[in-house]
Amino acid sequence: MPFITDQQIVPYPAAPPKPGPAGTVITDPFCGSLMLRVTDGNTAGGAMFSTNSSSEDNPWAADSSSFVVLNRHTGGQVRFTFDPDNFAAAKLGPLPIGGAEFSWSNPKLMWGVTGLKIEQLDLTTGKVKVLADLAQHPELGIPASPRWFLNSMSSDNYDKRCAVNMGPQQNENYVLICWDVDLGLDFVNTQTGLHQGWAGSNQLANWQSFSMHDSRMDKSGTVVKTGFATGGERVFWRPGTPIYQALKSSASTPMDGHSALGFNTYYGNRLGTVPFQFMSAPHWNISAWQNLMNPVPKPIAGWWSDYHISVRPDGGDRQPIFIDAYNAQGNPKTPNTPLTSKAPGDNEIFALATDHSGRWRRYAHHYSSGQGNFYAQPRGNVSPDGKFFMFTSDWMMTLGGTYPSQRTDVFILKIEDQ
Repeated sequence: MPFITDQQIVPYPAAPPKPGPAGTVITDPFCGSLMLRVTDGNTAGGAMFSTNSSSEDNPWAADSSSFVVLNRHTGGQVRFTFDPDNFAAAKLGPLPIGGAEFSWSNPKLMWGVTGLKIEQLDLTTGKVKVLADLAQHPELGIPASPRWFLNSMSSDNYDKRCAVNMGPQQNENYVLICWDVDLGLDFVNTQTGLHQGWAGSNQLANWQSFSMHDSRMDKSGTVVKTGFATGGERVFWRPGTPIYQALKSSASTPMDGHSALGFNTYYGNRLGTVPFQFMSAPHWNISAWQNLMNPVPKPIAGWWSDYHISVRPDGGDRQPIFIDAYNAQGNPKTPNTPLTSKAPGDNEIFALATDHSGRWRRYAHHYSSGQGNFYAQPRGNVSPDGKFFMFTSDWMMTLGGTYPSQRTDVFILKIEDQ
C-alpha cells in the first residue's frame, strides 16, 4: 500500500535512495511510493532549482499537463510539460512574466507580474495581457525612490480577482492590493489603515499600523489574508469593504506558523509542546477552530517542527490538505546523515482529512534537510487533482555543493490512494 495510516515511527534509511539524473523514477522505501526527479545539474547549465517560495502558490496547471519551478540562478520560473500517465516531465523554457502561478481552473492561463504591472499569460497564444499598471495609479502613493515591487501573487478560483502586496521589499511592504477584472483596484494602506477603491474611500476603524510579510487570497476571492512582518498577527480583509479582523495568536485563536486558505476555511497549526496539531476554522470565526489530528502526537521535549500546507480548490473545503514537515532545529547539518524520525509525520509528506475524523495518509520521506538556506525546505505543492505533490529536496545534502549552499532540485511524488 503506497501510504501509511497509523502512528508507527518509520526511521530514515542510513542513505537515501539513489536519485539518478533528471527523469529518474525513484521508489521511496518509506512505503513504496514513486518519485520523479525533475531537475539536475544539466537542466540549465548547473543552476539549482526549487519549488515556488510558498506552498500556497499554484505552480500546477489545472489538468496537471504543465508546471513551473524556480531557477535559483536567474530567479525566474521555468515551465515544464508533464505527462501524468507516463510520469514524465520535459522542460519548455522560462516564463515571460514573474511571480507567476497557474489559474486554478484554466490550464492555459497564468497570473503574474512585471515590475508594477499585474498580468495574465495565455499559454495557447503566448501573449501577455496587462490587467493593471499600478504605476499609473497616483492614489497608491508610490514614491520615486526607493523602487517598489509586487509580491505574493495569488488569485481566486474563477479568474476574477487577484491579490498582491506592494512596497520596497518583503517585510517592509505596506500596500495590500486586490484587483478585480471588472471592478478594478481596491487597496488598503497597512501603515495608515486607509481603504480606497471600487466602493469608495474610508478609514478602517481601530487600525494598527504594520508592514507585511506576505498576503494570500482565498479560493472564493472574498478574503485576503496578510500578516505582520514581526509579531505573528494575522489580518483578514474583505475586498471592496472596510471589513477586517486582526488576530493575535492565542489558545482560542491559534495563528502561529504557516497557514493556507481554502474557499471559506483557514488551515493552520496550534503550536505548542506537541510536534503537530493541525486545525481548521472558518475565516471569520477562528475561535471556532477544530483539531484535524486524532490522536494528537505526544509531546517531545525540546523538539519543534516546521511545515508547509498546500490546499486543493474545492468549493466545500472537503478535500484533504497536504503537508510537508521538517525538523528545522534537529535535522543534521552533515551530508548523507539520516534526518530525524522522532514522531509520526516527522520529515514526511502526508495528507490530513478535513472532516475532523483524524484520518491521515503518510506517503513518503522527502529527504530535505531544511538546513542552511531557505531553499533546502521542501515547500511542497499538491496538484489540483490531488494526484501529484511537487517538492524541493537537497536529498540529505547528497546532490552537490556544500552546506550551507548545498544543491537543491525539484521532485514529484505520485499520490496513489488505492
